[in-house]
Amino acid sequence: MMIPGSLHSSTPRSKKAPAVKLLASGLATPRHCCSRTFLGGWLTQTFGWQAVWWINVPLGLIAFIIVQFYSGEPQYESQKLDWFAAVLLAQAIRTILCL
Repeated sequence: MMIPGSLHSSTPRSKKAPAVKLLASGLATPRHCCSRTFLGGWLTQTFGWQAVWWINVPLGLIAFIIVQFYSGEPQYESQKLDWFAAVLLAQAIRTILCL
């Protein structure tokens, strides 16, 4: 399973497993997929289509609290810039934009 880079780099090793478990349990189970569909339909029928976006406000606050609880200080490593990859990426983006 892929995990967000911020979770991988900023979470201490002792708290990483519970954080990944929490992330996976809320996103990948069929029960939650069905409940999100039901909740979106109910919000749309009851309050209008704008309510689908307003539900993100409390969910964002809950996510922020969970991240603050599980994450520690980020552990950065000094890395040298890969100039070849940077130039190659810039050229690829330029090529795509010129199509």
